[in-house]
Amino acid sequence: MAKVKSFKIDGLDLFFNSNDHRPEHFHARKSGAWEIRVYFVLSSQENGLIFDCKYPPNPQISSKEKNTILKLVLENRSKLLDEWKQKVCIKEEQ
Repeated sequence: MAKVKSFKIDGLDLFFNSNDHRPEHFHARKSGAWEIRVYFVLSSQENGLIFDCKYPPNPQISSKEKNTILKLVLENRSKLLDEWKQKVCIKEEQ
């Protein structure tokens, strides 16, 4: 596991799993509440924050949290992609 260095959000852990899968993403975790995978290449101003839930199945993520993550993803997409390439060993499909 490697921390996201491109940006920080108070109250959230942002990290890449060192052995993970495409599409490119990082994990955002609010301790004791939820964890999501944020697909930063797919997220856009038009489509919003593209993510899926690790736990629980229907997390209570505030609009403020989603908007903050999306804003920072859009501002730092190229840095996130560089980090992904450096920090993630991609699992080969079976």
